Amino acid sequence: MNHGFVRATDGTITEYDVPGAGAGPGQGTGGAAINPGGTIRGSYVDASGVSHGFVRATDGTFTTFDVSGAGTGPGQGTTAQNLNPAGDIAGYYVDAANVFHGFLRTKHGAITTFDVPGAGTSRSFAIRVEKELKYFVFSKRTQKVGTTDCAAARDRDGGWSLMRGGGC
Repeated sequence: MNHGFVRATDGTITEYDVPGAGAGPGQGTGGAAINPGGTIRGSYVDASGVSHGFVRATDGTFTTFDVSGAGTGPGQGTTAQNLNPAGDIAGYYVDAANVFHGFLRTKHGAITTFDVPGAGTSRSFAIRVEKELKYFVFSKRTQKVGTTDCAAARDRDGGWSLMRGGGC
């Protein structure tokens, strides 16, 4: 079972668990990013093996979320990957057919899903606020080659720029 934790500037460590997180092997809470304001984002795995996203406010309260279309079977669901200073979250979800798709969740809870053109599957790992570009890494899957990580930038209007090199 996994637990989330946060370390204060004085060295105090506070452990936390998202309500609904499973208590078995491979289950529990995983905090993965904290922004300058102290907001934490992460994912938790429930007792059925399904992943869900969460936001932990500085007062310790949780907001949990699932992307519409995320699968509900073991190894499926919503995974929050990164958090910017504004509170927006980039991540991915796995649907019922075990296909990966990217998403962007604003700090107010609005979720936009996407698939990078030509990617086959999309996993968003990073978000950047400068020049209003959001950066994503995606995986191209082919039966012969396997997984190749590539990068793409999505602008505020939904247009894509693929960054060539490294197998793209």
